[in-house]
Amino acid sequence: MALFGMFNYAKPGKGVSKDAPEKHRFFLFFELFFRKISKLILLNLMLAVITFPLVATGIIWLMALLQIDLSSFTGDFNIALFLSFMGLPFPVPQILTLLSAVLMGPATAAATYIWRNFARQEHSWVWTDFWERMKSNFRQGLIFGLIDLVILVCFVLYITVGAINNPMLNQYLVLFRYVAIFAVIIYLFMRNYTYLIAVTFEMSIFAILRNSWIFAVLGFVRNLCTLVFSALVLFITSYVPLPMMLIFTYSLCGFISTFNAWPVIEKFMLSTRVQNTDGSISFADPSELPEPEKETVFTDDMSPSPNRPRQDDEQ
Repeated sequence: MALFGMFNYAKPGKGVSKDAPEKHRFFLFFELFFRKISKLILLNLMLAVITFPLVATGIIWLMALLQIDLSSFTGDFNIALFLSFMGLPFPVPQILTLLSAVLMGPATAAATYIWRNFARQEHSWVWTDFWERMKSNFRQGLIFGLIDLVILVCFVLYITVGAINNPMLNQYLVLFRYVAIFAVIIYLFMRNYTYLIAVTFEMSIFAILRNSWIFAVLGFVRNLCTLVFSALVLFITSYVPLPMMLIFTYSLCGFISTFNAWPVIEKFMLSTRVQNTDGSISFADPSELPEPEKETVFTDDMSPSPNRPRQDDEQ
């Protein structure tokens, strides 16, 4: 039973008036976030349950790799919870971690679809849409999730590798560490768009990655702001008990990323896109095109929107 209507996820919500004046995006973000906060909490909990085994295993292995004494964290609730998970009978943690690694990408794609709808000020049924989009985007989500894990693991190993007894090689190692950091930052910029493009357009993996690279450059300042604010959220929530992270961290970071990335997608792929035969996107110069009509937020017309190319989005 819903408590005063706050956690009734079957209720579509008030929506937005068609004649409402356009708000500055900074204020619009907070308005949308607090308007959808109960649904974002539910989505965060769903993601947290799916990814907890992978996160717990990753944290413990990272601390072991850094040779951090876990006994110094005896009173830490989060570490104690991670250790209790790793202490389950073999092979339960290993199976759950593998399952979590497989489901992480599809779950992220499903969550991105919901974050995108909220950023567009459209309604989304969190529970049903999540599982439907997780199924429909499973293949691409799995591939992108595995790419995320491979890049993350390679980056951590590269950064934490110990020094060797050769001063010249150590200098090169320090240099390549900076290169690795720069490469990961660029990939994080691309990641703002990979899942978002995947749930919006019917495109190949290569085309999605190529266009994500283009948007990483076109929206550099916007992407940098996304990275800074997401890092700030992760930093702050890392100092709170794990239950608070399970409530806010995923959805807040994901919504920041999607909210900031969507205008770039809307401008270059919905207003000026040219679909090539190989599934890639060519971009026309926006200054040479007529000003596109602004998309209506809510209308009485129930026909599919022309700005949502995926067929499964038009249902």
